Amino acid sequence: MLRRRRLPAHLEAAVRELRAIVATLDEAARALTACAPSSRLAGRPLAEGLGEFEGRLREALELMPRWRRTEVDSEWAMAEAALLEALGRAERLRTDGEEPVGFEALIGAIDHLVAPLEVFDDVAAAFKRFRH
Repeated sequence: MLRRRRLPAHLEAAVRELRAIVATLDEAARALTACAPSSRLAGRPLAEGLGEFEGRLREALELMPRWRRTEVDSEWAMAEAALLEALGRAERLRTDGEEPVGFEALIGAIDHLVAPLEVFDDVAAAFKRFRH
């Protein structure tokens, strides 16, 4: 019989906390993608979606200490830096940038805002090396 390799208990708890953050980040990304018009909907105002995006990122930052472990400290630091970068990009768009005009520009802006968060895929995968 094949046995599923498990993480040590303290790392399992960290993964659960990380999953909660990823869920929050998924909500943040959905807030932005809802700004893009579709064939049925005009899309929500970018300022509204951007505000929710920033709020969700701040929630994620508050949750970050819950999954910090020495075994994944470098990954934790990368994830924190990614959150701060995404927040910085959102703030710059809100305060300095001009609102994107047209569908292509809007999609490009959304992609630019969420791009730093892709590091969370690598962070989650890093826990696999501790399975025994």
